[in-house]
Amino acid sequence: FNNPFYCDFLLPIGRLRESRKGYQRADIIIVSKTPKSTTENTLKDIEQNINILPNQKLYFTCINYGGLTPFSSFSKRIELPNIYKNSILLLTGIANPTPLFSHLKSLSNNIEKLSFPDHHQYNLTDIKKIKNQFNSINSDNKIIITTEKDIMRLSLPEIYNEIQDLPIFFIPIKIGFLDEQSKQHFDKQILEYVSSNKGN
Repeated sequence: FNNPFYCDFLLPIGRLRESRKGYQRADIIIVSKTPKSTTENTLKDIEQNINILPNQKLYFTCINYGGLTPFSSFSKRIELPNIYKNSILLLTGIANPTPLFSHLKSLSNNIEKLSFPDHHQYNLTDIKKIKNQFNSINSDNKIIITTEKDIMRLSLPEIYNEIQDLPIFFIPIKIGFLDEQSKQHFDKQILEYVSSNKGN
């Protein structure tokens, strides 16, 4: 949604690995990470910009955020009901943390960000930086929130041993469709395609 292919360019100028015209081969086009608040007019504008062909179907998917999940030994002792009244340090090592930041902004006004590059492998120097920024937050009630992907990289024994005394939580996510009807149409289209191509 935030980086549509029709506004991008081929490598090395942009991120595309083939010409924009490659979309014409697709049966299904999915616009991912669409904000749930997106208006119908905006969705129609995107469809027009893509220039959907008669044989193509366009679907819009969004991110559904789960509840906060405790990660560290310390965080498991924190009461969850009023968790968003805390000051938050959002820790990310993903390509685009904007959707998660926007989600948290709708729940809390006290958020600081600490971003690392995509697929970042945390080391002890990073942990020191995380602790320093966390400790600099002027609040008695503060937590660290990160992503499922980052939790995997923070779970390495040598890293976890250094952060287990911090109140760290992560937010699980699932991908959903903007509306139930789109999901039903998508499922039906996939099943019909598989059924008609069993012999291939």
